[in-house]
Amino acid sequence: MTLMQAVRSLKGVFVLLLVGCQASGPGGARPALKVVDAKHLAVRIDCRPEEAEVKVDGVLQGTCKLLSRPEIAMQLAAGTHELEVVADGYRSFRSVVSGKGIQESLTVRLVPHMPRTVE
Repeated sequence: MTLMQAVRSLKGVFVLLLVGCQASGPGGARPALKVVDAKHLAVRIDCRPEEAEVKVDGVLQGTCKLLSRPEIAMQLAAGTHELEVVADGYRSFRSVVSGKGIQESLTVRLVPHMPRTVE
């Protein structure tokens, strides 16, 4: 068996192991990595406060109350996207999500914006 044949035979094993991988989720739960078609990136977000708005590439997707439901995952085109969570009275959260054929999971807790005091 040549080195290339060995690599090809292990490639299928690696894919099976990757599909079975788990990532740490909220509360110590370890949800299985979800695989979606190669043309998409699924983004699952658990965020607070409930009234915060979630935007992807500047377009409103919904509120944290709606999008934090366990059965909800935003279906985006494969590639790189800017994700933003904003709410009045809180510091905004911005991040970049990137990928194809997988589901990413994010947990976001906005921090209250503390007004500066003048002495």
